[in-house]
Amino acid sequence: MRDGRIQIRARRASVLVWGLFALGCGSRSGESAAYVHAVTNAEAPLEEAWRRFDAAVARSDWPSARSVAHEAAAAAAGARDGLEKLSVTPTLAAARREELLFVNHAFLAFQDFAARGATGVDLAKLKSILRRGRIHQARGRATL
Repeated sequence: MRDGRIQIRARRASVLVWGLFALGCGSRSGESAAYVHAVTNAEAPLEEAWRRFDAAVARSDWPSARSVAHEAAAAAAGARDGLEKLSVTPTLAAARREELLFVNHAFLAFQDFAARGATGVDLAKLKSILRRGRIHQARGRATL
């Protein structure tokens, strides 16, 4: 009987150790997945407005582009607020910092376009600012 209890305890301990190991290995992955989900949700309105802005620019529809730029700037500000409120562990702090740089680039670029329109803004400069923002976003995602 005693040998049976030892074997049961050994199995339980083994299951516990493997379970803790699996949780430890998956916690970073699970934490990253939850973070990416939260960030994606926070940035979704910005991404949608950005797509509509690009479409308006492609059509040379400057009044629509300016209107959508207002929406994109507001969406970028909302994304920034959401990211700042997001509680992250130190392992995700660098990723959040890069995401904040991304949305700040988007905010400033779209705000400038919304204020001045196509006649007052150099589109090449605007696209350069947005491209730099995307670089920050990619750096943040690469740390995950």
